[in-house]
Amino acid sequence: MTRSPLGVTAGTEADVAIPPTLPLQAFPVVDVSAQQLGQQEHGTSMVQGSIRF
Repeated sequence: MTRSPLGVTAGTEADVAIPPTLPLQAFPVVDVSAQQLGQQEHGTSMVQGSIRF
């Protein structure tokens, strides 16, 4: 599975910018996970969803 981290968030709401060069078709599933800064392995999934094209 390929991952593309988009940033660090805090609190209960966040706006995360998606780079215009990111091929969204290659990433049809969005996963928001909780993990420690610098942690390389995937953290605990908090929310998952699909992107509609």
